[in-house]
Amino acid sequence: MNYRKTTIAVFLIATALWLAGCSSDPIAQRDEFYKSGQDYVEKGQLEAATIQFLNALKADGKYLPARLALAETYEKLGEYQAAIVELRRVIEDDPNNAEAKLRLGRYYLAAGTRDSKNFDEARKLAEEVLENDPDNVQALLLRGNSYAGLQEFDRSVESFQQALQTDPDNLDAYLNLGASRFGQQDPVAAEKAFRDAIEKHPDSAKAYLGLGNFYLYSKRPDDAEKSFRKAFELEPSNSAALLSLVRLYLLNREPEKADATFDQAIASAKDPLPLQLLRAGYFLSQHRTDEALDLLHTLRQEHPDNRAVAVQLAQIDLATNNLDETGAILSELLEANASDAQAHFLKGRLEIQRKDFDSALAEMNRAIELSPGLVPAYLSKVDLLQERNRLPEAEKTARQVLEIDRNNLSGRAKLAKLLALRRQSQSDIDNALSEANAVLAQQSNNVDALSAKAESLLALQRLPEARQVFEQLHEGNPQNPFFLHRLGIIAAKENKTDQAVHYFHQALAAHSELTDVLNDLVAVYVQTGQSDRALKELDDLQAKSDKKQVFHVLKGRVYWGAGETDRAEREFRRAVELDPGDYHAYVLLGQLMMSEHKMAEAVREADALVAANPQFPAGYLLRGMYKNASRQPQDAIDDYRKALQLFPEDNAGYAAAANNLAWILAEQGEKLTEALTLAQKARQIDPQNAHYADTLGWVYYKMGNYTLAVDQFEYSVNQGQTQPQHYYRLGMAYFKKGDANHARQSLRKALELSKDFDGAAEARQTLAELQ
Repeated sequence: MNYRKTTIAVFLIATALWLAGCSSDPIAQRDEFYKSGQDYVEKGQLEAATIQFLNALKADGKYLPARLALAETYEKLGEYQAAIVELRRVIEDDPNNAEAKLRLGRYYLAAGTRDSKNFDEARKLAEEVLENDPDNVQALLLRGNSYAGLQEFDRSVESFQQALQTDPDNLDAYLNLGASRFGQQDPVAAEKAFRDAIEKHPDSAKAYLGLGNFYLYSKRPDDAEKSFRKAFELEPSNSAALLSLVRLYLLNREPEKADATFDQAIASAKDPLPLQLLRAGYFLSQHRTDEALDLLHTLRQEHPDNRAVAVQLAQIDLATNNLDETGAILSELLEANASDAQAHFLKGRLEIQRKDFDSALAEMNRAIELSPGLVPAYLSKVDLLQERNRLPEAEKTARQVLEIDRNNLSGRAKLAKLLALRRQSQSDIDNALSEANAVLAQQSNNVDALSAKAESLLALQRLPEARQVFEQLHEGNPQNPFFLHRLGIIAAKENKTDQAVHYFHQALAAHSELTDVLNDLVAVYVQTGQSDRALKELDDLQAKSDKKQVFHVLKGRVYWGAGETDRAEREFRRAVELDPGDYHAYVLLGQLMMSEHKMAEAVREADALVAANPQFPAGYLLRGMYKNASRQPQDAIDDYRKALQLFPEDNAGYAAAANNLAWILAEQGEKLTEALTLAQKARQIDPQNAHYADTLGWVYYKMGNYTLAVDQFEYSVNQGQTQPQHYYRLGMAYFKKGDANHARQSLRKALELSKDFDGAAEARQTLAELQ
């Protein structure tokens, strides 16, 4: 292998240039790096060129030739999103830069098939160039193709004819004119334009390819073959001519002719390697994986230093689960160039398949650091963060994808799913559903978009629709416990107990220790009076599990639901003994004591807990709860603040302390800015907690932001917070917002549920005013 020697040489030269630059002014330093980058481009050493262009920009971030050269180099490397990022930066620094606008416009044009809005973006860029240079042929071509993409063929023809007036021999103008004439359903004029192109350029393979495609779409396969064959004879190494012939033969079900065409092209090529790599891709497209692997292994022996061969082989090995071989290739690539972003990305994918998610995340971060436009790395990072339940970070990463490529369907679908899962507000749920439907209109089987739609429908209590989408997802992945769990939740909400239990059991069969599933299974049993059945199942599962304390907590809940509070207390205490750090068991124990009005005993127990371990945050959280219930809010505030100092910021206990402190501050009408920060943090940590949404809504209400208050209260009520005081707060927010109709409905609902609650008098008074 010569990878390492080449790379060492590259970095020695780069270092020498850097040291030389240190002794000169920044402009000289910039110019040295820029010239070095150009030299590397001429030698075909593109990754070394990117390093030098980046060094030039470090010396002078406003030097546009280096940024344009960097964009072009990224494009040659196939890192198109990185190229787009650089072109946008050029335009930000120089709004009149025609070259950057035209190149960026071509990217929008290519993306137009995914979303027609991109065609309009390309048109705008073309017209910005034409404002300063009305005869710019490339801008006229870009505008014409944009109009063609928007199906405005009369306008596209006009643009192409204007281009030909300026440049009568322009091949692209003739070919695009022919395509637009075909779009106008004028095949005679279309054929004339293609033949005019050949008359002007009789030795151009591109001209014959244009005519051949016209014949192909006109259902004249024999004429198409003649034109493609002529293009191939003119340029046997032209990949477009080769693939056009191959595609035609495959459409005609003549694979042997397709293979023979590849043989002919490779035999006549001065440098057959690019065509051999193309052939490997062709084998894969035809599901001839073994042939692709054989070819690539042969090429690897013949060209051991070729990065493209190594990367393609690693990709196939990864896809076919040859993990050891993939790892060996990637190790060689990274030894040769530790800054190879694609190799880091592939290594991240490898670690995902090895189930080493920490290493996978580190590799994705490294790939993004090296190539900020590498969208696949961002998308994989989103999935990894979601897998680890780091939803705020996952959402941030998904938004970064859309900053790079605002129409990326995978990024849009993942963001929609995260909005639906986090459920920060009612508007987020609505936006998630809208975005999911927009993606599904273009990709009907996009799993992330389907998940976003299903989650949104579930949050909106549109249960039959949600069930239908989750069933579709379950059918595609029958062993995924998440979809089974969701189907069980829907069945439980529809009071289909047996069906809910069936789905929960299926989910547990796939993953026996899913706490959320166990919680919901227990809840169904408790609600339907099947305590004995719940206890037996928990005993059976506990016997097979290492997490004994979880089952003691669950059994405590069953006993509590059955009214056996002594047994419930014993189970909660047993859970605490097994895992003194299980804050959830402490909270349940505290709530049980409060329900039994054992406040003095509860406070004493919390005091003892804090005395025994002054650094145990759950002790302060519990004591704060007990103090607040005992109408000692200032003592509670002190305990909650201490808990916040000790809990990790992403911990569920931190969320509980932050939420409880925010509520007290809101009730007191003091330090509302701090209350807002605390309530938002609680929502961020546990986005599906309806109680936390209610608190955040109350803070917004106290601050006079009634629109946001309504959003949070609606979410709270829709997710099960349906006591009279919840409807009261929602009604008052509607009233303050000026929505009299919804205010009446909510306040009436509150008073129907109870005539006596905190706020009942204000509810009656407000209803009287509304009458």
